[in-house]
Amino acid sequence: MGFLDGWKNRAKDVAKAVKDDVTGQAGIDRKKRNMEEFDARMNAQNEGLRETVDRHSPEITKALDEGKIYRKVGEIKAEVATEATKVRTIIAGGKETDNTAEPGDYIVTNLWSPSRERYMIKAQQFPDLYDLKEGETDVYKPKAYVRAGRNPYGKGIRMMAQWGDMQNGDEDCMLADTYDQKTGKREGEPRIVARSAFETTYELVEG
Repeated sequence: MGFLDGWKNRAKDVAKAVKDDVTGQAGIDRKKRNMEEFDARMNAQNEGLRETVDRHSPEITKALDEGKIYRKVGEIKAEVATEATKVRTIIAGGKETDNTAEPGDYIVTNLWSPSRERYMIKAQQFPDLYDLKEGETDVYKPKAYVRAGRNPYGKGIRMMAQWGDMQNGDEDCMLADTYDQKTGKREGEPRIVARSAFETTYELVEG
């Protein structure tokens, strides 16, 4: 089923809900189920079209080694998890990845991204990545650098992230790896960043 067919099916679902003339909470619940079923179908279809790759593959290593240095500028809103919490990162193209924040970890929202995606940062990593913005209690300014390059495969990709869950990226996604300015070395753990999020939260330092 193609992308257009998926949207046609969604339109049929909505039309069916209207035709059934279901009102009140029952109608709301039905429409919610229709939307959830559609999103599940589309996510399954998108994942099926993506190529599964190794984050340490020669292609990704080459793309990053030839990539440019960027500084993260997008601010985030952060809260500390008080219990184990599932965090799903959703971008414009659908689900990107799932993760679990343990007590003490940070659940953050990217305030500069169009999708305002949420993700998790480990407690021990957070102080190296962000500083509290002056005058704020839960808004932080980034201080991290990355080396980043374009997706070298020419198609959508899926890869296992450092934290143990699959990440999904579209054909135009970026690959980024934390960069240490002092040593000039990459961390060696590439991750996928959606193009829309990358363009709004990173700025070029050198290239």
